[in-house]
Amino acid sequence: MVVSEKFDAPQQPGGPQPEIRIGDPDRHQAMDRLGNYFADGYLDVDEFNERTEAAAIAQNKPQLDRLFADLPDTSSVSSHSTSAEVEQTDAERELEGLLQKGEKLKVVDGLAFAISIVTIGLLIFTEIDDAWVGFILAIALAVGGRMVLGISDDDEDILDELSESESKRRAERLRLAAKKRREIAQRGNH
Repeated sequence: MVVSEKFDAPQQPGGPQPEIRIGDPDRHQAMDRLGNYFADGYLDVDEFNERTEAAAIAQNKPQLDRLFADLPDTSSVSSHSTSAEVEQTDAERELEGLLQKGEKLKVVDGLAFAISIVTIGLLIFTEIDDAWVGFILAIALAVGGRMVLGISDDDEDILDELSESESKRRAERLRLAAKKRREIAQRGNH
């Protein structure tokens, strides 16, 4: 097999270093950021389309960085925050806490499910009379986990809604990115 010189051994120290490649998660994050800049009025429709197309085909970090070079850093919060901004920050903190609890709840539910599966296996394939206790342990783990984490039924409903809406948003972003890639590929074929 012949390997292109482009993929030969790394450059010597002091020489030019190869650009580190990026993946789809990096491209999607860049498109999300661009969407935020568009929503906040920093980009018009044409600029947004042009930059998201560039993000969809970017191959390395400098290509993505160039898309944001002339945009302000919106990660820092102004010292002149309004009460609405403070409320939003509080709500975001509360949401972040709920999401972290939700991740822990997934682990608890996964363990409860695993215990249930093992219990079923023990009941079917062994003659252990007390294997049914595994079901009680699984239920206790699921209920106890919710109590320890402080997750109410309302919290769980919110987590389910957030998960569903995030799945829909992700699917829509992927459809949009796929559409843009097809458009770009079609332009390249013409």
